Amino acid sequence: MFKILQDSLFNPKGLIKQVNRSGWFVFLHIMVMAIFMSIGPFVARASQEDSLMNYETTGCRLEDSVIVCDGENYDVENLFYIQGIRVYFLQQDISADDIQIQEQISVVIQGTTVKMYLGKVQMGDLKVFSSNYELASMEEGIDTLGTALLVTTIFSDILGNLLLIIMIIFISTLMFLRYKKEINFKKIFKLVTFAVTPVALLITFFNLLAFDSIIFFILTIIAYRTLFILNKELYLQIILRKINGQAKKDDVVGTYKGEDFEDDKSSEEEDDEQ
Repeated sequence: MFKILQDSLFNPKGLIKQVNRSGWFVFLHIMVMAIFMSIGPFVARASQEDSLMNYETTGCRLEDSVIVCDGENYDVENLFYIQGIRVYFLQQDISADDIQIQEQISVVIQGTTVKMYLGKVQMGDLKVFSSNYELASMEEGIDTLGTALLVTTIFSDILGNLLLIIMIIFISTLMFLRYKKEINFKKIFKLVTFAVTPVALLITFFNLLAFDSIIFFILTIIAYRTLFILNKELYLQIILRKINGQAKKDDVVGTYKGEDFEDDKSSEEEDDEQ
C-alpha cells in the first residue's frame, strides 16, 4: 500500500503496475482510506470532555432499575453531552415530542430506556437501566452508554466515509468510461481506486486540521492531478496500440510490462542529444 501511496502522489503512471491486484486487496485499500478519513472525527470526539452526570448535576437517580428525576435542580433543558452527543433526561410524564430537540443526533434517557434520535425521528432504543443489566447506579449506566456510543459513532463514521470514498471512486470512473472497449471496467475501477488515494489523504487532513474550505477546494484540484495524468497516459497508450495494430480488449493494461509506463525522461534526453 505504501507503493500505491507513493505512486499516486509522485508517479501516477506507476499505478498501472497494480492493475492485477486482487479484489480483496482493492476492498482492503478502500477500507484503509475510509478508516484514515475517520481519524479526524474520532480525535475531535476524544478531545471533548463528557459532562458529569450524577444526582447532583442532573437531579436524576436510579431507583429499582428505573431513572427517577425528582431533584430540585432537575430541568429538561439542562445541557449534558456524551461523545459530543446531547443527552436529555426525561421524567416519566414527559414525552420526547414535548421537548425541542434541535441537535442532529441526540440521546433521550427515560425510565429504563435510552433512545437514540436523528432530529425528531427515533432511530432505536435500548433498555440500559433495566434489571437485566444489574446496574448499581445511574453513573454506571452512563459509563456503559458512553462506551456504546463511542463504538457506534466510530462505526458510523467509518461506514459514512466508506460510502463517501466509494461514491468518489464511481464518479471519478466517469472520465474513464470511454476506454471500456479497450479496458475491462474492473481494471478501470482498480486504477481509479488507487488514483483517488490523494483525495482520501486530503479529506483525512481536512478532518484533522479543519482548514479553510477555499484551501480545501484548491487542494482538491491538485489531488485530482493523479486521475488526470492516469487518464492522459491510458489515452496515449490506447492510441499507440491502435497505431501498432494492437487494438484487442485489455491490451492497454492486460499486456502491461513494468518498463512500458516508466518515466519518459530517458527517451527525452536522448532526443535532446540528437
